[in-house]
Amino acid sequence: GRSAGNRAASVQPAGGWSTATTGTFTVNNAVGPPIVTITASPTGTQTGNVTLKFKLTDSDHNTKSDVTITYSIDGGVNFPNTATLAAATGAITVLTGLDDGLPPTGGQVYTVLWDSRANKIGLTDSQTIQLRITPTDTEGAGSPATTAGFTVDNNEAPQASTLAASGT
Repeated sequence: GRSAGNRAASVQPAGGWSTATTGTFTVNNAVGPPIVTITASPTGTQTGNVTLKFKLTDSDHNTKSDVTITYSIDGGVNFPNTATLAAATGAITVLTGLDDGLPPTGGQVYTVLWDSRANKIGLTDSQTIQLRITPTDTEGAGSPATTAGFTVDNNEAPQASTLAASGT
C-alpha cells in the first residue's frame, strides 16, 4: 500500500565528490477516490432518453471505477432514485468497470442515456429533475457531481382512432 511519512535522501554526484543528505521531508503518495465532472448537462425540456456527458478521472489510474447516476424530483434535496440507463444490452442502473484514461489524458469522457420513461418521469405532468453522478473505486466514493435542474415531459398527446361498428 501507499504510505505517508518522513524521509531523508542522500545524493552522491556521479563524479564522486561528496555525499550530501537533505533535511527531513514528507512524502505523501496517498491517493483518493475517482472524480467526476459533468461536461454536458441536459437543459430545457427533455423527453425519452436524456443525454448526459461526464469526465471520469482518478489519481491512481490502477483500478476501474463504477458510476451510479441518481435523480431528484425535489429540487436536489434528495437523490433516492437510481436512474435507469439505456444500454445496448438492456436497461442498467450502475456503470461498472469504467476506465479513467491513462496519463497524460487527464480523464475519460463518457456519454450515457438516461431512460426517463423507464423511471416513469413526466408521464402525466412535466417534472423538474436533477441528475447526480457518484463515482466509486477501491479508494471509496468520490464526490458527486450534480446537473442543474431541467424539465422532463414524457406526456404524450392522446391518439384518436376511428372504430368501425359491426353487428346485426
